[in-house]
Order: sequence, then C-alpha cells, then structure tokens
Amino acid sequence: MDIRSCGEMIRKYGLIASLGSNARDAASAFSKNWVRVFEVSDSEKCREIRTVCSDAVIGVAGIEDEEGCRNAIACGTSYISTFGVDDDIACICRENETLYIPSCSTAAEIYQAKKSGCGIVKFYPAGLCGAVEMVKAFGERFPDVLLIPEGQVEIGNIGDYSCLKNVCAVQPSGLRVENVQEAVRCLIGFEMYHMGINMPSAADSQALAAKFRDAFGFEAGEGPFAYYSSQNLRVIDSVLFDCNKKAVVGGPGAFYQTADFEIMKTMSRGKNGHIGIRVNDGLRAVAYLEEKGWMMEPSTYFYTDGRIFTVYLKDEDFGGFAVHLLQKF
Repeated sequence: MDIRSCGEMIRKYGLIASLGSNARDAASAFSKNWVRVFEVSDSEKCREIRTVCSDAVIGVAGIEDEEGCRNAIACGTSYISTFGVDDDIACICRENETLYIPSCSTAAEIYQAKKSGCGIVKFYPAGLCGAVEMVKAFGERFPDVLLIPEGQVEIGNIGDYSCLKNVCAVQPSGLRVENVQEAVRCLIGFEMYHMGINMPSAADSQALAAKFRDAFGFEAGEGPFAYYSSQNLRVIDSVLFDCNKKAVVGGPGAFYQTADFEIMKTMSRGKNGHIGIRVNDGLRAVAYLEEKGWMMEPSTYFYTDGRIFTVYLKDEDFGGFAVHLLQKF
C-alpha cells in the first residue's frame, strides 16, 4: 500500500484501534464492525494481523530509532509513528514508500512535521492541549495538514472531532470490541435534521412557509428551489459545486440550512418529499453506507469547501420520502 492509499484509507474509516497482546483476535472482531485501521507497538504483530485482515492499515507506534523503523517496514507496517518529529525516520519512510505520522502537541512541532513532508500528524495529547478548539485553530493555521487527535479522546466526544474538516481520523482511548458499534455511531453521527415537503408551485411553498410562521413563529426564507421554515435559519455563504465540480448559483440548501422544514417549490424527489440526515463527514458517511449496500445517486452530489455538502440515496423510498445526507458545519 503506497503512502497516498494508506492516507486515504485512514481518512475513509476514521477510527484507529490500538491493539495489545490479543492483536490478531481483536483485529478480526473490529474489522467486522467497520474498523480497518490498527496500531501496535510491536512490529511483529503486523504479520499476525495480516493473517486475518489482509487489506487493513496497520501502524507501528513508538518507533525510536532507524533500526526499529526498518524492522517495522520489513514486518509490513502501513505507517510509522514517533513521539515528536524525527527527520531521519521521515527519510527512511519516504525511501520505502511508507506513511510517516509523527505525534505533535504544538504549532511549532506541526510546522516542523510539515517541513519534513508530513501531511498527516497526530495531535497528542489532544485532551490536555486544547482539545477541539485547538484542532480548529490548527486547521486555520495549517489548512493542508490533517490531524489525528489522540489522548483523552473518548467515545462520547468522537463526533466533536470527526465533523472537523482537518481531522483525518480519531484514536479514542478505551476503544474495545464491546463498544465499537457505539464508537462507529458517534463517528458517523447520523441524525434526523429536516423534513422536505413537496409542493406543486412556488406560491404554494411560500404560503406553507407563511403558515408555519403564523402558527409557530418559525422564520421564513427563500432559496432557489424552496422556501425554508425554521426556528433558526442558517445562511450558507459558501459556494456550492455540482456533481461535475462546477460552481452553481443555487442548489439544495444553497442559501439556508434548516433543522425544521424545507418546502420545495415543485414536486421534487420522493412521493411526499424528503428527509435530511446530518452526518459528521459526508465522505465517510457515503463510504459507510455503500459498504452496507446502500448506493448514492451520482447526479445529486453537491460540494462546498472541498467536502460533500449533500447527496441523495439512490432509488430508495422511506415511507414515501427520499433521503439525503447533509454535512454538519
């Protein structure tokens, strides 16, 4: 597995499981529950894990010298992780087409890692070094560096990290086979967000938005294809790009993002309308659903800020409603 493919796999699956003495059995169990990225401190365990998970990403952490690095590579590691940035180990990894992910805790260390050619770094110990707010700050300072928060990252706050654009994956403490399904649920973050209602005309759409306003005090706003009715309308300032990556004036949610009602100006997708499901990361949510057998409608992809903004599930009817995913912001 080359460096790019390894990074893409880590980004796709989004969870890193630290394995101990029972690495082989644990990896087998984890792999049945979406987790395909593992980390060990003993290079020899790479071979054990490969016997049950041939396509897994396996990293070796805590490498301290060149000999240890070369031994891990010989054992089939997918990536090498060190405490701090080690330029000599970074060089060996480049020579052997192996991903190098150093652990950093400060902006100075991340800058050094970037200069050494690292596009992915661990942020450790995340919980003691500013947690989510610091990850956001690093994203503004280093927009081309992806982070893997580790250290006091718990199952319950995985979603706080995984919805951030600059987070490649999370490495939670206490991830076990017994709680992996909960961890994956928190990682993907599916949640009901809004209901789309089909109406025969723009006038009917406007009238229904007005009725929600008069009855419940919901704000009303007009978008290119719908009126929006919500307790808290949120304007979307980012440019939307269609499935061909061309900028569009309008599009689903182009002007507003609402947690309540999107009242379509035409009889749009779904017999009755649609349901919007928010997710922490559109790319990862699509990969997760497709692995379960659900397919997306290619023509319905819209992107913003380099991320999937929304996409509909293909040819699916949920009680008369179509369903689309919507990226959390």
